[in-house]
Amino acid sequence: MTTVKDVQRAQVLIERCMLTYMPFEEVQTKLYHESDVEPALTQIVWRKLQAAPLPTSGSPPWLCPPILGLTMCAHTPLRHASPAQL
Repeated sequence: MTTVKDVQRAQVLIERCMLTYMPFEEVQTKLYHESDVEPALTQIVWRKLQAAPLPTSGSPPWLCPPILGLTMCAHTPLRHASPAQL
């Protein structure tokens, strides 16, 4: 069973790979072999991250898009999104 913690961990790992412009297939393989993240979870989180709107240049640094019911940003700690954010 996949937990919220699993999704958060996958999201952080995927975001790190995205920062290095790593292609999806490479990210999926790397996460599976090095971090035991299931390929299906990598695919779901990757798609959600790509679909999420990015904060605009005028947005405060703490404003980040909700991903899978979570709010994730480099400037803020992980936390659950409120129902209003979903």
